[in-house]
Amino acid sequence: SDLGLDMRGHSTVMKESFRSTQPITEFALNLLYRLQPPEANPDHRELVSRGLIERVERNSQEWWHVRFNQVSGPKPQFRQYLNLDQEFDAIAAYCRELIVVQGVQPADICLIYNGPSIKSRLQKQVAPALTDLGVELSVQANKPFERSPNLLLATTSHSYKGYDSEVVIIPAVDHYTAQEKGVLATNLYVAMTRARSILTLFSQRLRDSDAERLYEAIEDCLE
Repeated sequence: SDLGLDMRGHSTVMKESFRSTQPITEFALNLLYRLQPPEANPDHRELVSRGLIERVERNSQEWWHVRFNQVSGPKPQFRQYLNLDQEFDAIAAYCRELIVVQGVQPADICLIYNGPSIKSRLQKQVAPALTDLGVELSVQANKPFERSPNLLLATTSHSYKGYDSEVVIIPAVDHYTAQEKGVLATNLYVAMTRARSILTLFSQRLRDSDAERLYEAIEDCLE
């Protein structure tokens, strides 16, 4: 209105998405719905009414089929380890494999974490493993991103909303929880849907009710 344009009544819902592959989109949506039932969500009702998502049965279980994305790609992966040390060693090795073996540019990889303790782990355990490759792990949040070809970004889902990356790694997925709130399903959904081509979730094996609920939902969706 400041520019003299009357935009009232001109909003629309996009009918096709090219951000992520269909396997990533369907996995993220179904995981969100298992953690946070969608019946009261007006966005969900809008998607259903427009035929953009459809409830089907897959392996004798309810599944939401995404009709607004037809781009194929690999299925997301979930890797679990006995403890945080093993987990973050594996994350460092996976980053090296992507860069050295698969030829992925560091700038096309993003680590999306939740919580200051995970930020510290990335800086102490993953960053040193990349220095001999000439790759800098740069932890950035709540500010405009600095990017360069040899810079591998680590950030939060809140900071990366509206952005995307070819490869998204979610370290310590079981840390997407909060006291009295349980699993932060929406934050995790945002993190997962930043991935354009490859999505890999990492976790230790926590004996915690929220974490175990999350593990079960992830494995259920992958099956």
